[in-house]
Amino acid sequence: MERLMPDIPFDEVLHYLGCKEADEHLTNQIQTQIKRVKELAKPKVVYHISTIHGYDNDLKIPLHGKDIRELLKTCDQVIFMAATLGTAIDVETKRLSLKDMGDMLVFDAVCNAGIEAFANDFQEELAQKYAKQHRYLTDRFSCGYGDLRIDIQKTFCERLDTKRKIGLFVNESSLLIPLKSITAMIGISDKKQEKRISGCAYCDLKDTCELRKRGNRCGA
Repeated sequence: MERLMPDIPFDEVLHYLGCKEADEHLTNQIQTQIKRVKELAKPKVVYHISTIHGYDNDLKIPLHGKDIRELLKTCDQVIFMAATLGTAIDVETKRLSLKDMGDMLVFDAVCNAGIEAFANDFQEELAQKYAKQHRYLTDRFSCGYGDLRIDIQKTFCERLDTKRKIGLFVNESSLLIPLKSITAMIGISDKKQEKRISGCAYCDLKDTCELRKRGNRCGA
């Protein structure tokens, strides 16, 4: 399902660049690349709402690990979602990498902020829908986050049929193609989430993350 691209927060782009503020030159670069991303992006999302039986689900996606179980402990349903900005973003990233690395780095940061904004926008839409039913959503939880293995990503995408529906597939290294894409699970509960499972301590990349090395976070 193709959707409109939401606004991309300037501050989030700075965050992904590892900057606290921008001079006039960087401001112009960011504004130019935000415009370019909004021209090229074809944001799409696919999702499936499954009943949870213990920790089994309709799609038979393995949810092994204490972190995902903690997230879903009060939930009776889970939303499996996948979203992408499309292949044109990858093509432009490669073009810029051969032409101007500075522009490429800014473009990449804008894309990271863009896919996050798109996922947030979609989740907020769902949250408002379920709030009318006095139901609550957990935070998003992605494959490879905490102790949830990243190699379930292939099964995740196969069960959601992402390649056919939104052009998203998984390579041999369990990376999503197109690159500016996400998969995630969101629990649905009658109770508000007691614990926000987030932060660097839960992430498998905490020891190698470049953002963390610079004293920043990805926002997860």
